[in-house]
Amino acid sequence: MLSLQEALDFVDQDVMTSGFMPWGPDTCPTLDQLMASSSSPSPSPSSTTCSGENPAADDEEERRRQRRKVSNRLSARRSRARKQQRLDELVTAGERLRGENRALASRLHAQMITPPPPPPPPTTTTTRSAAAAAVLASLMA
Repeated sequence: MLSLQEALDFVDQDVMTSGFMPWGPDTCPTLDQLMASSSSPSPSPSSTTCSGENPAADDEEERRRQRRKVSNRLSARRSRARKQQRLDELVTAGERLRGENRALASRLHAQMITPPPPPPPPTTTTTRSAAAAAVLASLMA
């Protein structure tokens, strides 16, 4: 298992597409832990007191800004991974549809070259209208 600092070294790598996760499912650090270990100049939340001093407020603002940066970076990474997955799905679907189109075009071409068989000859059985005409003729006579 990697230490927190070793795991932070992997932040610049694209873990979403490589499938590698530097932490086990139960030991994934929180964003607060990542921020605390990555920004050593800024004080931890437990050592910061709200004494109304301007430097403390600036430190807290910088800490929030850094936290938001990390959060946005992770969100953008997930978004790029989803976009890449969707693109891969569309490329696969495009290849499948092009193959289907080629198969249908070859079937159509084969049908155009070979003329369709002639229609079957008419049957000698009487149709409804002929039977109705015969009944009417017999009634009139």
